[in-house]
Amino acid sequence: MRRMSKIMLVAVTVILLAGCEQQRANSPAPTGRIIGIAPIQVGPLGDGNPTASTRWPDRLAERFAASARKAEVGLQLGGLAGVPAAGDPAWDAVPPPQLPAGVAAVALITITDLRRLGDGIDRAQAVQDWRSAAKLVIRDRSGKVVYQATAPGEAGFAPSPKLMGPDEQPASFAAYEACSEVLARFLKSLALRSQGPDSGWTTPPPVAPILVAPAAAKTVSQVIESDPPGADVLVDGKFRGNTPLTIELPAQEVKLRIELSGRQAWERTVVPAADLRLRPLLQPVAPIPPTPPTPAP
Repeated sequence: MRRMSKIMLVAVTVILLAGCEQQRANSPAPTGRIIGIAPIQVGPLGDGNPTASTRWPDRLAERFAASARKAEVGLQLGGLAGVPAAGDPAWDAVPPPQLPAGVAAVALITITDLRRLGDGIDRAQAVQDWRSAAKLVIRDRSGKVVYQATAPGEAGFAPSPKLMGPDEQPASFAAYEACSEVLARFLKSLALRSQGPDSGWTTPPPVAPILVAPAAAKTVSQVIESDPPGADVLVDGKFRGNTPLTIELPAQEVKLRIELSGRQAWERTVVPAADLRLRPLLQPVAPIPPTPPTPAP
């Protein structure tokens, strides 16, 4: 009797589990959209980190997986392999490249700007400040542009010999942050639209391009020399190097001081210009006359 009860219990358990598996199999799949991130057009980053084009899409998809799920029910992000990179003319063709089954749209990210800011002094341990900008275009399966935006990215730190990978360089950090920011803006806008009366993807108004580092465009490459050479150059009280020196200076009044041991300092307020020649003659410091001996009483 006890043996028969055990057999019946096992049979009932198997039936229940089978029913659960059948119910799970019949459950509807998520109805949200899947967006694939195509290889990134790295542009100015290509010389220092060319493989970022194919590696970063997966990193970005993983980074924003949670945000994507919140932006729209069932929305997923993933890197796309085997499709042209962003910026490829194929995406403007009719018909556009075929997307994998189940992918509703493709994210095309282009690094449009990347530049180093600062004084131009080449020192291995100096802090490097970089700025970048990225453009995002979302195209649906038909090739129609349904979203576009631009965003900046910044990074500033001193490169360490221990961080030898290309992703750990300041320029890569700035470019990756620009890619991240433009993707974050898309997900945020999608989440806001999904809460309103228009929950579909719509093409936003044209986005004006971001002007990255406008101050950098107002600088002048200034050559500073001295006779004799090897003098210290101070700009607004800060040491910038030794003559002969070529540095980037703002195109506005700066206080320039050139010092050399045993020579009289040269100091002026100048407005840097490409045709301005700075090569002051540093006069020797006049010797101090000896103090006459005190006459004996």
